[in-house]
Amino acid sequence: MKRFSKIIPEFVRGGANSKTLLVLALLFTNASFAAIGVQAQNGQFSKTDLQNAEALRLRAQTTGTVRLELVLRMPAAVEAQDIFTTSGLQARTASVSQLVQSFKQAHLAYLPGSFVSATLTPFVDADVTAAGIDALMQNPDVLGFSDTTFYKEALKQTNIGLETALLPPVSVGGLGNTMVAFIDSGIDATHPGFQSRVILGGCSSTSDPATLPSICNTVSLGGPCASTSTDTDVINALSNCGHGTHVAGIAASANGTQTTSGMMPNVGIMSYQASSLRFIDGFPARTYRNIDVLNGLQFAFANRNFQGRKLVALNMSIGTANRAADSMECNGIRLDGEELVTINNLRQAIANLRTAGVSVVAATGNEEQGMAFPACATIGNPAVRTVISVSATQKNNLQAGYSQNGFDANFVASILAPGGILTQSGIPGCAISGDDGAVCAPSFKHSASVGQTTFELREGTSMAAPHVTGILARLRARFPNATRAQVEAAVISSGVPTNIIGQTPGMTSGTPFNTVIPRIAPFPAFRQASVSQNITASTATCGQINLNWQAPSIMQATGYKVRSANSVAGLATATITSTTNGATSFTISNVNQPQFAQVLAVDAQGDGAWSDSVSATPTPCAPAAISSIQIVVIRRTQCDFSKAGMRSS
Repeated sequence: MKRFSKIIPEFVRGGANSKTLLVLALLFTNASFAAIGVQAQNGQFSKTDLQNAEALRLRAQTTGTVRLELVLRMPAAVEAQDIFTTSGLQARTASVSQLVQSFKQAHLAYLPGSFVSATLTPFVDADVTAAGIDALMQNPDVLGFSDTTFYKEALKQTNIGLETALLPPVSVGGLGNTMVAFIDSGIDATHPGFQSRVILGGCSSTSDPATLPSICNTVSLGGPCASTSTDTDVINALSNCGHGTHVAGIAASANGTQTTSGMMPNVGIMSYQASSLRFIDGFPARTYRNIDVLNGLQFAFANRNFQGRKLVALNMSIGTANRAADSMECNGIRLDGEELVTINNLRQAIANLRTAGVSVVAATGNEEQGMAFPACATIGNPAVRTVISVSATQKNNLQAGYSQNGFDANFVASILAPGGILTQSGIPGCAISGDDGAVCAPSFKHSASVGQTTFELREGTSMAAPHVTGILARLRARFPNATRAQVEAAVISSGVPTNIIGQTPGMTSGTPFNTVIPRIAPFPAFRQASVSQNITASTATCGQINLNWQAPSIMQATGYKVRSANSVAGLATATITSTTNGATSFTISNVNQPQFAQVLAVDAQGDGAWSDSVSATPTPCAPAAISSIQIVVIRRTQCDFSKAGMRSS
């Protein structure tokens, strides 16, 4: 039987109103279950597949329909279309649309309800009748199908925020020609922290059943994200965009009423609302389905260049909950070697973004053990990880106890970032003392019945991930010629090694393991990208010290600055001299005592970081040598200047 991950919950703790928290508390004990999947191998169905199909058929007979995800076969000519070109992308979109519509028309009798499809791959989410189950199994163009597995949101009553000490200097902020994307619950575009920088929005919301409204119909993408639904207050509260607003604020807010700003305040913002509503145990909950997340990934790929801005990072503070993902979800291959066709649509969409130069960042989860999908996603054989997975720290850079850190010492989170812990219950606003690392970020403007607020405290790996997303965007803006891989390597390799105790996935409690994960350090990341390499100091001529160095690893330097002093402390006030023509050498002249020196690279956007200091002691200059001594003897002569004349004696 196939194992699918269907609903992807937000990885946030707290920040909801009391009525919502009641719902989520009731959901907290709701376990996640494996989906019932059917997939032919070489045209044949296993005994398990047949049993699964019968179970789905019986369920459809009882309820009228069953909600399924299915993947259609893509013709070779369509699959060969190059979606990395504009013409190929347009051709693929048209081809997939035609393929899906042809399938729908051929099976209308079996598809009486919801029918939602992806844009770049023939992935369909639809209500199917009992007779439709048989039709799908008889159709050779259906690669596989499964019912949907729903998970609760990972909301808990605590919070997070920004650590302003992590921010690089403002001068490192870039020119704002970059864009970051958030697949989340939507963003309050009217929030003062975003200053009209939410420049593009999309939505896919496949609620189930049809009696629940699509969030796309109740939320204004370009406005405050306040629900206009006439349904219950609980549904209105669930369909707000508080989570997405807070996440985006950590990465990209600026000039709010608080003293903190996001990690990249000049960046353009793409918001994709992918949440939907579903009743669980009689209560409505906001969830995320594969089809909606896939549509968000493909939307971001199709719009990765928009209004002069280049998409450089995509954030997903969502993932499987109540458990760790399993190896099948991470690598898309069942234990018997069969491909998981549904989950692989998401994995391939992530890989496409990565190939296009977009860093994909995801939260690892708040369930303590293992790691969630999509944070653990890989591609290829041998598997290559395609997502920067982010675990959380709390105050004093200690690991947050709720954070999922990895499966074992060989498969851990990519990086740690502030997630925070509140020791008091979270309430709207930021005037809470006694917290353990949580600070402010923008929030959804709650209705008057909840209490007006535009900022709030939250905690979770949901909040850790956008710290990394924002720093990646900041460095890409500062170094526009750098590649995705170069900037990712700079951010991860410059992190501070941090000892972490992880837990392997288990039914009740996992097996602890010790590991080391780098903790995000934004200025060291900037420094690593811009600092001059391998600087040396040597002496050859008396009174001179020769400096030599290599260009920075990422920054494309157009010139360099040098400063020197007879002590390390004196460097801060030393005279700065610029080299000419981008030379990577410099001579310090007329010195007769030890000298300490530093080099700084310069490009079109400004200065890089000063290098470590190097020192050398100049060779003393000896006095000028005396080649010969000339002795002149003068004979003394007495002269008598008298009137009688002149005589000598």
